[in-house]
Amino acid sequence: MFLPSIKAPALLKCRGRVVPAVLVLGMFGLSCQSEVQAPSGRDASRSGAFVSGLHPPEGPHGPYFGLIPTDSPELLLPGFVSSHMGEYNGTFSPDGRSFFYTVHPGDKGHVAYTTMDAEGNWSTPAIAPFSTAATEYDPLFAPVGHSPSGERLYFCSEQALSPEDSMPQTRIWYAERDGGRWSPAQVLEGLQGGAYFPSSTTDGRIFYNRWQEGKIFEAVPSDSGYRSKALPECINSRGNVGDPFVAPDASYLIFRAYYPDGEGRGDLYISYADGDRWSNPQNLGALINSASEEWCPAVSPDGRLFVFASRRLLVPYAESDLKAMRQQAKTENNGRFNVYVVSTSFIERLRASAVWE
Repeated sequence: MFLPSIKAPALLKCRGRVVPAVLVLGMFGLSCQSEVQAPSGRDASRSGAFVSGLHPPEGPHGPYFGLIPTDSPELLLPGFVSSHMGEYNGTFSPDGRSFFYTVHPGDKGHVAYTTMDAEGNWSTPAIAPFSTAATEYDPLFAPVGHSPSGERLYFCSEQALSPEDSMPQTRIWYAERDGGRWSPAQVLEGLQGGAYFPSSTTDGRIFYNRWQEGKIFEAVPSDSGYRSKALPECINSRGNVGDPFVAPDASYLIFRAYYPDGEGRGDLYISYADGDRWSNPQNLGALINSASEEWCPAVSPDGRLFVFASRRLLVPYAESDLKAMRQQAKTENNGRFNVYVVSTSFIERLRASAVWE
């Protein structure tokens, strides 16, 4: 549902055209009512039914949803991806034809996805086929070359490792897709429990954070699994940090930090690599970081789109009108996390002012 009190409708760019988000929503609303072709069988609810024949040029069509990057953040596809339930952790597959993210309607996260068919139409979002009843979140695709057996998707799950595991910890799991089919999820051996937000490089390194310590770690593959080390103090010592997205070639790291100089309650920062050194973190600035809270950075595999989550309000609540507040709470503009996209042009712009201690 789109917030009716918005005076200047939010804009989306799809397939080179700028259109009001409310128009996109109206089109999706019609398609969901009448022409969703659901697959048969017991897995129908988890396979992502395709909306056929109702994707006009303004709708999501083609790789990466057909999005044209802009220098101002845009809410990602209201009513299709973004909703009143709260979404974060958006990640595109290496070919740009699948999109996975976390949906968090209550006190539990679920990994959801949508995928593109041969005609460029995207399936109705559904729960991932390898998902379990446990709380799950933080899906991130590995870059091409990271896994020789096919596309690999890392995610975090609180599922138990055995029936005797009465207090399961969050651990990193992964599933692989080969020939269009996903393998059952497997736990990533060699990392201790309590690991979150696994981002990886082409040479097999994994960056992650541990909430208990408020630090980011780098895990290097070894004969015995992984050897983890904390990132330098310039990143880890100034405040609680996490959600590390590392470039495939490890040339930069974008992460969430609760530093004292932030724009809001949690901001996104970038640090660049120079050999084994990391530059002093730079705030991504007020255009991306708001007075609210930003999380879960990721860069699309083609390097054009920066995907992140924010709790910003596009229109403030009318706090003197309870009825209006209740109506707004049912929309994506309700203060819960939603997924935003923006151009990656800031990455090279900020590199020019990077400072190493």
